[in-house]
Amino acid sequence: MEKRIYFYLTFIFLVACFASCESRKVEPDPSRLGYDYFPLETGSYAIYDVHETYYALTANPITRIYQVKDEVTESFTDLAGETAFKVLRYSRKDPVASWQLDSVWTAKRTPSQAIRIENNVSFVKMVFPLEEQQSWNGNAQNILGEEKYFMQSIDKPYKLSTHEFNNTITVFHKADTLSIVGKDKRLEVYAKDVGMIYKEKVVVYYCQSSSDCLGKKKIDFGSESYYRLNSYGKN
Repeated sequence: MEKRIYFYLTFIFLVACFASCESRKVEPDPSRLGYDYFPLETGSYAIYDVHETYYALTANPITRIYQVKDEVTESFTDLAGETAFKVLRYSRKDPVASWQLDSVWTAKRTPSQAIRIENNVSFVKMVFPLEEQQSWNGNAQNILGEEKYFMQSIDKPYKLSTHEFNNTITVFHKADTLSIVGKDKRLEVYAKDVGMIYKEKVVVYYCQSSSDCLGKKKIDFGSESYYRLNSYGKN
């Protein structure tokens, strides 16, 4: 009889513990997952200084210096039934010129991915939770072919001209490899509670036509572009 009573009491205790644990279910901490590296809030904006250079075999390099502004304007439910945000991209030739609408992009953050649709092409910018050297296919949601992204330097400080950020991550789209043929380096740096603060895209091909230029990294054709955060805030 005593054993039976002990069994019933133990069973009731376990059921009570299970119910208590269920009622106090802990939700994942967004800051630990890394969501704050890809913030999306209506009215927020970021202005970038852009420097681009284009190289061609039969012409002198062409350099463009201008500014772009990305502004999050509204949220909506996309075709996947998820919350997404409209991002208006503006451009201007210098800081005193008027902004001109360039294009309309879309961005969203799911529990496992940060996605940005640029000129109707969807890119997986990062994956959650953040992990050092974690890799994924940045083109998983488009038809451009597999491209392996990877992240490193998580929660590291980063200095950018007059800005200093205590917590940043670097996402490589293509790591630079030493080659006599050319250079392909593509990366984005994100700061906590800010978003992207720096972008670098260098795809150039070196001269191979003669022994005079071979191995001297003389650029025949390609392009370089750099985006540096100028200012950010919320309207």
